[in-house]
Order: sequence, then C-alpha cells, then structure tokens
Amino acid sequence: MQLGVMKEIMPHVRFEVKDYGRDEEASRQTGRHVPRRATFVIIHPHGSKDETEHLIEEWLPRKRGEASRNMYNIEWVERIEKMYEAWKKGHELPREGTPILTWQMVSPEQNVRLRALGIAVVEDLAAIPDSGLAEVGLDGRYLRDLARGWIAEGQQKGINAQELAAANLKLKEQQELIERLTERLERLESDPKKGRRKESETA
Repeated sequence: MQLGVMKEIMPHVRFEVKDYGRDEEASRQTGRHVPRRATFVIIHPHGSKDETEHLIEEWLPRKRGEASRNMYNIEWVERIEKMYEAWKKGHELPREGTPILTWQMVSPEQNVRLRALGIAVVEDLAAIPDSGLAEVGLDGRYLRDLARGWIAEGQQKGINAQELAAANLKLKEQQELIERLTERLERLESDPKKGRRKESETA
C-alpha cells in the first residue's frame, strides 16, 4: 500500500541551464569556442536518491505524448509545464548582446546579482560609468573591466579570424595560378609546338 502511495507522489523537479555542445554562430562571430546553452529538467523521484536530467525541449513533449496514452500522469505534465513557464520568466535571454545569464566569466553569485540589478547583457556591464560602479558592489570596477576586456578580445579574435580566412583564400588562388603556369611550362618544354598550339586553342 505504501508503495502505491509513493508512486502517486509527483517527483521533485527543477530546471538548470547548462553547456550543451557548441554554439557555431557565436563561436564564428567571436573567434572563440562558445558553448551552446540549453535548459535541462532535473527529475528526482520521491523516495529515491537518484536523479535524471533531460533536455526540457525533448522531455516535455515526450511526457505530454505519454500522458495522452495514459502512460504518464497528465496532471504532473500540466503542473511541470506551469512550473517551467514561471521559471522561464526569470531566465529569459535578452534579444541582443551576450547574455549575462550564460556568461561563464562570472560566478553564480555575481551572475544573479548582476541580473537583479537589471544588467542583462555583457555589453551593458561594460558600459557602466564610474558613478554606477558602487551600485554593482565592491567588485564593480573589476566586473566592468572584465566585460570590456572580454568584448575587446572577442572582437580582435573575430577580426583575426576574418583576416586569416582572407589570407588562406588568397594563398589558395596563388597556388592554383602557380600550378597552371607550371603545367603550361612543362608542356612547352616537352613539345614547344604542341604547347603553343594548345595555348592558341585555349586563348
């Protein structure tokens, strides 16, 4: 009987944003490896010491489907969906800039404190004037300078990456030209008449 009661108790659920693979677009723009950030749901069954974690974007639709087939508690699904929506309101990413929420250069405590002050992106932190540093905290100047240095470094790496790509393309074009000229020279040396005839045909 006790086991039956235990099975009807909804598991403890929490949500966390974690690294999950590589953000290709952000990595290309900054010239550095930028991890993709994804939301995971952490499931802790009642009465168990074990936890499981799943990508929320995959787990919720799957559980919704199982509930429609009476394989999972529909009330739990609906409750977790509401919990997730409420959680997202405090973790929404800004549309422009590098989100403080996913910025790995600060500690969790600093992350929470900055967002509580309304500093949503790294660019906002870098733009804080000296008069506003005290509001950030004793580490305000350090955090602002950290943000400015991080942005400058990323921009420089992005410029270097573009210059390297352009240089590689130019080098490839030059190598192809050398190969064509070398091939033409070899034809001329082996048979001058044939080489001239070939040149006139391709001219």
